[in-house]
Amino acid sequence: MGISSRAHSMMSMCARMAYDMGLDSIDCEDFQSQLEPSLNKHSWIRKEELRRLWWCIWDLDNFMCTAKYRPRMICPIKCKTKLPVNDVDWFDGNEVRSFFLPSNVRQLPEFIQNHLLSSAAAYRIINCHLLATLTGMFSNIENLDEPSDIYSVVKVCTVLWKENLPKEFKDYSSKIHAQEPGEHSEIFSDLFPMHIYCELIKLLLGTERMFKGITPAAISTYCQQYSNSSIGLAGIGVTPEAPSPAAQAFFHALSASKAICSIVRDWPSKYIIHTSPLVGGGILMAAFVQLLVKRFGRGTSDMAETASLSLRLLIMVVEQLGEYWGLCRTKLSSFRAYESKLYDIIEGSDEIYSETAIIPFRAFLHGCCRGWKVTSGSSLNNHRIVTSTVSDSPLELLNDGSGFDGSLWLANFNDGNFLT
Repeated sequence: MGISSRAHSMMSMCARMAYDMGLDSIDCEDFQSQLEPSLNKHSWIRKEELRRLWWCIWDLDNFMCTAKYRPRMICPIKCKTKLPVNDVDWFDGNEVRSFFLPSNVRQLPEFIQNHLLSSAAAYRIINCHLLATLTGMFSNIENLDEPSDIYSVVKVCTVLWKENLPKEFKDYSSKIHAQEPGEHSEIFSDLFPMHIYCELIKLLLGTERMFKGITPAAISTYCQQYSNSSIGLAGIGVTPEAPSPAAQAFFHALSASKAICSIVRDWPSKYIIHTSPLVGGGILMAAFVQLLVKRFGRGTSDMAETASLSLRLLIMVVEQLGEYWGLCRTKLSSFRAYESKLYDIIEGSDEIYSETAIIPFRAFLHGCCRGWKVTSGSSLNNHRIVTSTVSDSPLELLNDGSGFDGSLWLANFNDGNFLT
Protein backbone atom coordinates (compact mmCIF):
# COMPACT_ATOMS: atom_id res chain seq x y z
CA MET A 1 0.00 0.00 0.00
CA GLY A 2 1.46 3.35 -1.03
CA ILE A 3 2.08 6.34 1.19
CA SER A 4 -1.01 8.10 -0.12
CA SER A 5 -3.24 5.08 0.56
CA ARG A 6 -1.94 4.82 4.11
CA ALA A 7 -2.47 8.54 4.66
CA HIS A 8 -6.00 8.28 3.25
CA SER A 9 -6.70 5.30 5.53
CA MET A 10 -5.45 7.22 8.56
CA MET A 11 -7.57 10.23 7.60
CA SER A 12 -10.60 7.97 7.26
CA MET A 13 -9.96 6.61 10.74
CA CYS A 14 -9.64 10.15 12.15
CA ALA A 15 -12.95 11.12 10.55
CA ARG A 16 -14.72 8.07 11.98
CA MET A 17 -13.30 8.73 15.44
CA ALA A 18 -14.37 12.38 15.23
CA TYR A 19 -17.94 11.32 14.47
CA ASP A 20 -17.84 8.64 17.17
CA MET A 21 -16.71 11.24 19.71
CA GLY A 22 -19.50 13.59 18.67
CA LEU A 23 -17.16 16.35 17.50
CA ASP A 24 -19.54 17.12 14.64
CA SER A 25 -22.31 18.08 17.10
CA ILE A 26 -20.51 20.00 19.85
CA ASP A 27 -23.08 22.81 19.81
CA CYS A 28 -26.16 20.60 19.98
CA GLU A 29 -28.24 21.14 23.12
CA ASP A 30 -27.97 17.47 24.05
CA PHE A 31 -24.24 17.26 23.28
CA GLN A 32 -22.40 14.50 25.13
CA SER A 33 -18.74 13.88 24.35
CA GLN A 34 -16.76 10.80 25.24
CA LEU A 35 -13.75 13.11 25.46
CA GLU A 36 -15.42 15.25 28.13
CA PRO A 37 -18.46 13.55 29.73
CA SER A 38 -18.98 16.36 32.24
CA LEU A 39 -18.93 19.13 29.63
CA ASN A 40 -21.84 21.55 30.03
CA LYS A 41 -22.96 24.83 28.57
CA HIS A 42 -20.73 26.78 30.99
CA SER A 43 -17.53 25.08 29.85
CA TRP A 44 -17.04 27.46 26.95
CA ILE A 45 -13.24 27.31 26.87
CA ARG A 46 -13.20 23.52 26.69
CA LYS A 47 -16.00 23.57 24.12
CA GLU A 48 -14.01 25.91 21.90
CA GLU A 49 -11.04 23.57 22.19
CA LEU A 50 -13.18 20.69 20.90
CA ARG A 51 -14.50 22.88 18.08
CA ARG A 52 -10.94 23.54 16.99
CA LEU A 53 -10.17 19.83 17.11
CA TRP A 54 -13.10 19.19 14.77
CA TRP A 55 -12.09 21.91 12.32
CA CYS A 56 -8.49 20.68 12.38
CA ILE A 57 -9.68 17.25 11.24
CA TRP A 58 -11.95 18.96 8.70
CA ASP A 59 -8.92 20.86 7.37
CA LEU A 60 -6.91 17.68 6.94
CA ASP A 61 -9.77 15.97 5.14
CA ASN A 62 -10.34 18.99 2.92
CA PHE A 63 -6.65 19.16 1.98
CA MET A 64 -6.16 15.47 1.28
CA CYS A 65 -9.33 14.98 -0.74
CA THR A 66 -8.74 18.17 -2.76
CA ALA A 67 -5.13 17.24 -3.49
CA LYS A 68 -5.94 13.61 -4.29
CA TYR A 69 -9.11 14.21 -6.33
CA ARG A 70 -11.34 12.24 -3.96
CA PRO A 71 -14.70 12.96 -2.32
CA ARG A 72 -14.55 14.49 1.12
CA MET A 73 -15.05 12.08 4.00
CA ILE A 74 -16.49 14.73 6.33
CA CYS A 75 -19.89 15.89 5.14
CA PRO A 76 -20.77 19.48 6.16
CA ILE A 77 -24.52 18.98 5.70
CA LYS A 78 -25.31 17.73 9.22
CA CYS A 79 -22.49 19.47 11.07
CA LYS A 80 -23.62 21.03 14.36
CA THR A 81 -20.28 22.47 15.41
CA LYS A 82 -19.82 26.22 15.21
CA LEU A 83 -16.91 27.97 13.53
CA PRO A 84 -13.92 28.81 15.74
CA VAL A 85 -13.55 32.21 17.40
CA ASN A 86 -10.38 34.30 17.58
CA ASP A 87 -7.40 33.17 19.60
CA VAL A 88 -7.24 36.14 21.98
CA ASP A 89 -10.78 35.73 23.29
CA TRP A 90 -10.30 31.99 23.65
CA PHE A 91 -7.02 32.35 25.57
CA ASP A 92 -8.52 35.06 27.82
CA GLY A 93 -11.72 33.09 28.42
CA ASN A 94 -13.93 35.79 26.92
CA GLU A 95 -16.97 34.01 25.53
CA VAL A 96 -17.93 35.45 22.15
CA ARG A 97 -20.65 34.48 19.73
CA SER A 98 -19.97 32.07 16.89
CA PHE A 99 -22.06 30.59 14.08
CA PHE A 100 -22.63 27.38 12.13
CA LEU A 101 -21.17 27.07 8.64
CA PRO A 102 -24.17 26.75 6.26
CA SER A 103 -24.54 23.22 4.95
CA ASN A 104 -25.69 24.41 1.52
CA VAL A 105 -23.37 26.60 -0.53
CA ARG A 106 -26.43 28.50 -1.82
CA GLN A 107 -27.01 29.74 1.73
CA LEU A 108 -23.51 31.18 2.00
CA PRO A 109 -24.16 34.60 0.38
CA GLU A 110 -26.79 35.47 2.97
CA PHE A 111 -24.62 34.06 5.75
CA ILE A 112 -21.57 36.11 4.73
CA GLN A 113 -23.63 39.30 4.55
CA ASN A 114 -25.38 38.90 7.89
CA HIS A 115 -22.75 37.35 10.16
CA LEU A 116 -19.61 39.07 11.42
CA LEU A 117 -17.07 36.43 12.40
CA SER A 118 -14.38 37.08 14.98
CA SER A 119 -11.54 34.92 13.66
CA ALA A 120 -9.44 34.74 10.52
CA ALA A 121 -9.68 30.95 10.81
CA ALA A 122 -13.45 31.10 10.28
CA TYR A 123 -13.07 33.24 7.15
CA ARG A 124 -10.37 30.90 5.86
CA ILE A 125 -12.65 27.89 6.40
CA ILE A 126 -15.33 29.56 4.27
CA ASN A 127 -12.87 29.98 1.40
CA CYS A 128 -11.64 26.39 1.79
CA HIS A 129 -15.27 25.26 1.60
CA LEU A 130 -15.82 27.28 -1.59
CA LEU A 131 -12.60 25.97 -3.12
CA ALA A 132 -13.59 22.38 -2.30
CA THR A 133 -16.97 23.02 -3.92
CA LEU A 134 -15.25 24.14 -7.12
CA THR A 135 -12.98 21.12 -6.96
CA GLY A 136 -16.04 18.90 -6.87
CA MET A 137 -17.46 20.69 -9.91
CA PHE A 138 -14.23 20.62 -11.92
CA SER A 139 -13.31 17.05 -11.04
CA ASN A 140 -16.19 15.64 -13.07
CA ILE A 141 -14.69 16.32 -16.50
CA GLU A 142 -17.58 14.81 -18.45
CA ASN A 143 -20.15 17.15 -16.90
CA LEU A 144 -17.86 20.16 -16.52
CA ASP A 145 -19.36 22.14 -19.40
CA GLU A 146 -22.97 21.65 -18.30
CA PRO A 147 -24.57 24.87 -17.02
CA SER A 148 -24.72 25.19 -13.24
CA ASP A 149 -25.72 27.99 -10.92
CA ILE A 150 -23.00 26.91 -8.47
CA TYR A 151 -20.44 28.94 -10.43
CA SER A 152 -22.46 32.13 -10.06
CA VAL A 153 -23.15 31.40 -6.37
CA VAL A 154 -19.44 30.90 -5.66
CA LYS A 155 -18.64 34.11 -7.55
CA VAL A 156 -21.15 36.07 -5.48
CA CYS A 157 -19.71 34.54 -2.31
CA THR A 158 -16.17 35.68 -3.12
CA VAL A 159 -17.35 39.24 -3.78
CA LEU A 160 -19.39 39.38 -0.57
CA TRP A 161 -16.59 37.71 1.39
CA LYS A 162 -14.16 40.45 0.44
CA GLU A 163 -16.67 43.27 0.97
CA ASN A 164 -17.69 42.06 4.42
CA LEU A 165 -14.25 41.09 5.68
CA PRO A 166 -13.47 42.99 8.92
CA LYS A 167 -10.97 45.80 8.55
CA GLU A 168 -8.40 44.13 10.80
CA PHE A 169 -8.25 41.20 8.37
CA LYS A 170 -8.04 43.39 5.27
CA ASP A 171 -5.15 45.61 6.33
CA TYR A 172 -2.58 42.94 7.08
CA SER A 173 0.59 44.63 5.77
CA SER A 174 1.07 46.87 8.80
CA LYS A 175 0.50 43.94 11.15
CA ILE A 176 3.21 41.88 9.50
CA HIS A 177 5.92 44.46 10.13
CA ALA A 178 4.64 45.24 13.64
CA GLN A 179 4.78 41.59 14.66
CA GLU A 180 7.16 40.85 17.51
CA PRO A 181 9.40 37.77 17.14
CA GLY A 182 7.70 34.77 18.73
CA GLU A 183 4.42 36.62 19.26
CA HIS A 184 1.40 34.42 18.52
CA SER A 185 -0.93 35.70 15.84
CA GLU A 186 -3.47 34.38 13.37
CA ILE A 187 -1.71 36.46 10.73
CA PHE A 188 0.73 33.71 9.85
CA SER A 189 -1.57 30.70 10.06
CA ASP A 190 -4.80 31.97 8.51
CA LEU A 191 -4.65 35.43 6.93
CA PHE A 192 -2.21 34.62 4.15
CA PRO A 193 -3.89 31.43 2.86
CA MET A 194 -7.40 32.87 3.13
CA HIS A 195 -6.49 35.81 0.86
CA ILE A 196 -4.68 33.48 -1.57
CA TYR A 197 -7.68 31.13 -1.71
CA CYS A 198 -10.07 34.03 -2.36
CA GLU A 199 -8.08 35.16 -5.40
CA LEU A 200 -7.56 31.56 -6.51
CA ILE A 201 -11.32 31.00 -6.59
CA LYS A 202 -11.75 34.09 -8.78
CA LEU A 203 -8.90 32.95 -11.01
CA LEU A 204 -10.43 29.50 -11.48
CA LEU A 205 -13.83 30.99 -12.27
CA GLY A 206 -12.20 33.25 -14.86
CA THR A 207 -10.20 30.52 -16.56
CA GLU A 208 -13.25 28.25 -16.69
CA ARG A 209 -15.04 30.80 -18.91
CA MET A 210 -11.93 31.98 -20.75
CA PHE A 211 -10.45 28.96 -22.51
CA LYS A 212 -13.04 27.82 -25.03
CA GLY A 213 -11.45 27.19 -28.43
CA ILE A 214 -8.66 29.59 -27.52
CA THR A 215 -5.80 30.50 -29.85
CA PRO A 216 -2.43 32.18 -29.21
CA ALA A 217 -3.62 35.08 -31.36
CA ALA A 218 -6.67 35.49 -29.14
CA ILE A 219 -4.51 35.69 -26.03
CA SER A 220 -2.39 38.37 -27.70
CA THR A 221 -5.58 40.28 -28.49
CA TYR A 222 -6.79 39.96 -24.90
CA CYS A 223 -3.47 41.33 -23.65
CA GLN A 224 -3.73 44.29 -26.02
CA GLN A 225 -7.30 45.00 -24.92
CA TYR A 226 -6.31 44.77 -21.27
CA SER A 227 -3.42 47.15 -21.85
CA ASN A 228 -5.67 49.62 -23.68
CA SER A 229 -8.23 49.56 -20.89
CA SER A 230 -5.48 50.09 -18.32
CA ILE A 231 -4.00 53.18 -19.94
CA GLY A 232 -7.45 54.69 -20.55
CA LEU A 233 -7.71 55.33 -24.28
CA ALA A 234 -11.08 56.98 -23.76
CA GLY A 235 -9.30 59.91 -22.18
CA ILE A 236 -7.48 60.71 -25.43
CA GLY A 237 -10.52 60.43 -27.66
CA VAL A 238 -10.15 56.76 -28.59
CA THR A 239 -13.00 54.39 -27.83
CA PRO A 240 -11.59 51.04 -26.75
CA GLU A 241 -13.06 47.94 -28.32
CA ALA A 242 -15.74 46.29 -26.20
CA PRO A 243 -14.22 43.08 -24.80
CA SER A 244 -15.85 39.75 -25.55
CA PRO A 245 -17.06 37.51 -22.69
CA ALA A 246 -13.89 35.43 -23.08
CA ALA A 247 -11.77 38.60 -22.93
CA GLN A 248 -13.60 39.75 -19.81
CA ALA A 249 -12.94 36.36 -18.24
CA PHE A 250 -9.26 36.80 -19.11
CA PHE A 251 -9.29 40.22 -17.44
CA HIS A 252 -10.75 38.67 -14.27
CA ALA A 253 -8.23 35.83 -14.26
CA LEU A 254 -5.33 38.22 -14.85
CA SER A 255 -6.53 40.58 -12.13
CA ALA A 256 -6.75 37.68 -9.68
CA SER A 257 -3.28 36.53 -10.73
CA LYS A 258 -1.87 40.02 -10.15
CA ALA A 259 -3.59 40.16 -6.77
CA ILE A 260 -1.88 36.91 -5.76
CA CYS A 261 1.45 38.38 -6.90
CA SER A 262 0.83 41.43 -4.76
CA ILE A 263 -0.03 39.33 -1.70
CA VAL A 264 3.08 37.18 -2.15
CA ARG A 265 5.24 40.27 -2.64
CA ASP A 266 4.00 41.83 0.62
CA TRP A 267 4.39 38.70 2.71
CA PRO A 268 7.75 37.55 4.15
CA SER A 269 8.67 34.22 2.58
CA LYS A 270 9.71 32.79 5.95
CA TYR A 271 6.03 32.81 6.94
CA ILE A 272 4.66 31.61 3.58
CA ILE A 273 6.58 28.34 3.69
CA HIS A 274 4.84 27.28 6.91
CA THR A 275 1.27 27.66 5.64
CA SER A 276 -0.05 24.87 3.38
CA PRO A 277 1.03 23.06 0.19
CA LEU A 278 -2.32 24.06 -1.34
CA VAL A 279 -1.03 27.63 -1.17
CA GLY A 280 1.74 26.53 -3.55
CA GLY A 281 -0.89 25.26 -5.97
CA GLY A 282 -2.68 28.59 -5.84
CA ILE A 283 0.55 30.49 -6.47
CA LEU A 284 1.33 28.24 -9.45
CA MET A 285 -2.10 28.93 -10.91
CA ALA A 286 -1.25 32.63 -10.82
CA ALA A 287 2.07 31.74 -12.46
CA PHE A 288 0.21 29.94 -15.30
CA VAL A 289 -1.62 33.15 -16.19
CA GLN A 290 1.55 35.25 -15.96
CA LEU A 291 3.31 32.73 -18.20
CA LEU A 292 0.62 33.14 -20.87
CA VAL A 293 1.02 36.92 -20.79
CA LYS A 294 4.80 36.62 -20.97
CA ARG A 295 4.60 34.19 -23.90
CA PHE A 296 1.79 35.65 -26.00
CA GLY A 297 1.59 39.27 -24.82
CA ARG A 298 4.79 40.48 -26.45
CA GLY A 299 2.82 43.02 -28.46
CA THR A 300 2.36 44.84 -25.17
CA SER A 301 5.95 45.00 -24.01
CA ASP A 302 5.17 46.53 -20.61
CA MET A 303 2.72 43.75 -19.79
CA ALA A 304 5.12 41.04 -20.93
CA GLU A 305 7.97 42.52 -18.91
CA THR A 306 5.82 42.86 -15.79
CA ALA A 307 4.55 39.30 -16.25
CA SER A 308 8.13 38.05 -16.53
CA LEU A 309 9.07 39.68 -13.21
CA SER A 310 5.90 38.42 -11.52
CA LEU A 311 6.50 34.92 -12.85
CA ARG A 312 10.03 34.93 -11.47
CA LEU A 313 8.76 35.96 -8.03
CA LEU A 314 6.01 33.34 -7.94
CA ILE A 315 8.29 30.51 -9.03
CA MET A 316 10.89 31.52 -6.44
CA VAL A 317 8.28 31.28 -3.68
CA VAL A 318 7.05 27.87 -4.90
CA GLU A 319 10.67 26.67 -4.95
CA GLN A 320 10.95 27.67 -1.30
CA LEU A 321 7.68 25.90 -0.52
CA GLY A 322 9.04 22.85 -2.34
CA GLU A 323 11.80 22.57 0.26
CA TYR A 324 9.11 21.70 2.80
CA TRP A 325 6.27 20.19 0.74
CA GLY A 326 6.64 17.34 -1.75
CA LEU A 327 3.36 18.29 -3.42
CA CYS A 328 4.81 21.68 -4.35
CA ARG A 329 7.90 20.03 -5.86
CA THR A 330 5.70 17.80 -7.99
CA LYS A 331 3.55 20.67 -9.21
CA LEU A 332 6.63 22.75 -9.98
CA SER A 333 8.16 19.94 -12.06
CA SER A 334 4.94 19.67 -14.07
CA PHE A 335 4.84 23.43 -14.52
CA ARG A 336 8.38 23.56 -15.88
CA ALA A 337 7.71 20.72 -18.32
CA TYR A 338 4.57 22.52 -19.46
CA GLU A 339 6.43 25.82 -19.80
CA SER A 340 8.99 24.30 -22.17
CA LYS A 341 6.20 22.91 -24.35
CA LEU A 342 4.32 26.19 -24.40
CA TYR A 343 7.18 27.79 -26.32
CA ASP A 344 6.64 25.27 -29.13
CA ILE A 345 3.33 26.96 -29.94
CA ILE A 346 3.68 29.45 -32.78
CA GLU A 347 2.99 32.96 -31.52
CA GLY A 348 0.10 34.63 -33.33
CA SER A 349 -1.19 31.32 -34.67
CA ASP A 350 -4.91 31.04 -35.38
CA GLU A 351 -4.90 27.30 -34.82
CA ILE A 352 -7.40 26.32 -32.13
CA TYR A 353 -5.98 24.51 -29.15
CA SER A 354 -7.98 22.87 -26.43
CA GLU A 355 -8.09 24.65 -23.11
CA THR A 356 -5.94 21.92 -21.59
CA ALA A 357 -3.20 22.62 -24.14
CA ILE A 358 -3.11 26.33 -23.39
CA ILE A 359 -3.51 26.23 -19.65
CA PRO A 360 -4.07 23.07 -17.60
CA PHE A 361 -6.07 24.73 -14.85
CA ARG A 362 -8.41 21.78 -14.50
CA ALA A 363 -5.41 19.53 -14.13
CA PHE A 364 -4.21 21.65 -11.21
CA LEU A 365 -7.16 20.31 -9.26
CA HIS A 366 -5.88 16.79 -9.94
CA GLY A 367 -2.36 17.65 -8.82
CA CYS A 368 -0.51 17.79 -12.13
CA CYS A 369 -0.62 19.01 -15.73
CA ARG A 370 -3.26 17.20 -17.72
CA GLY A 371 -2.07 14.73 -20.35
CA TRP A 372 -0.59 16.29 -23.47
CA LYS A 373 2.17 15.51 -25.90
CA VAL A 374 4.01 17.16 -28.75
CA THR A 375 3.78 15.64 -32.23
CA SER A 376 5.94 16.64 -35.16
CA GLY A 377 4.49 17.92 -38.40
CA SER A 378 6.09 18.05 -41.85
CA SER A 379 9.25 19.65 -40.52
CA LEU A 380 11.18 19.66 -37.29
CA ASN A 381 10.10 23.22 -36.58
CA ASN A 382 6.43 22.54 -37.16
CA HIS A 383 4.97 21.39 -33.87
CA ARG A 384 1.47 21.21 -32.61
CA ILE A 385 0.06 20.28 -29.24
CA VAL A 386 -2.64 17.66 -28.96
CA THR A 387 -4.35 16.44 -25.83
CA SER A 388 -4.37 12.87 -24.74
CA THR A 389 -7.43 10.88 -23.80
CA VAL A 390 -8.27 11.18 -20.13
CA SER A 391 -8.65 7.81 -18.48
CA ASP A 392 -10.32 6.88 -15.22
CA SER A 393 -6.99 7.26 -13.45
CA PRO A 394 -6.25 10.70 -11.97
CA LEU A 395 -4.30 11.78 -15.06
CA GLU A 396 -1.83 10.42 -17.56
CA LEU A 397 1.26 12.43 -18.35
CA LEU A 398 2.84 11.14 -21.51
CA ASN A 399 6.57 10.70 -21.85
CA ASP A 400 7.42 12.59 -25.03
CA GLY A 401 11.18 12.06 -24.93
CA SER A 402 11.94 15.51 -23.58
CA GLY A 403 13.41 14.21 -20.35
CA PHE A 404 10.16 14.57 -18.46
CA ASP A 405 9.13 11.04 -17.52
CA GLY A 406 5.34 11.04 -17.41
CA SER A 407 5.04 7.36 -16.50
CA LEU A 408 7.37 7.85 -13.53
CA TRP A 409 5.40 10.93 -12.50
CA LEU A 410 2.13 9.02 -12.64
CA ALA A 411 3.62 6.15 -10.63
CA ASN A 412 4.72 8.61 -7.95
CA PHE A 413 1.30 10.26 -8.07
CA ASN A 414 -0.53 6.97 -7.56
CA ASP A 415 1.87 5.91 -4.80
CA GLY A 416 1.30 9.21 -3.05
CA ASN A 417 4.98 10.13 -2.99
CA PHE A 418 4.07 13.78 -3.47
CA LEU A 419 2.84 13.79 0.13
CA THR A 420 6.29 13.08 1.52
